[in-house]
Amino acid sequence: MVYYSGTSTFILERELVSNCLAFSYDTGVISGIKVMPDWLMTFGHYNGVDYELSTSMEALVVGILSAGTFVGALLAVSGTPNPPLNF
Repeated sequence: MVYYSGTSTFILERELVSNCLAFSYDTGVISGIKVMPDWLMTFGHYNGVDYELSTSMEALVVGILSAGTFVGALLAVSGTPNPPLNF
């Protein structure tokens, strides 16, 4: 079993918390976008009562946002002076 102490524990915990915050932020953004009235009128369809998104459109929104965050993370790492990964 590996035991972490001191600075390495702090860095590991900080990274875990920041990743959890980023995930919850993305989830909140996706949820907010899917219920915006202007966005629903533009990309949704009228069902006789109000505008709604189809399941495939919701999946497309989530997929595009997830792909965008992945590409953004790669660009952020490649723009650092000492990247931890070699591309």
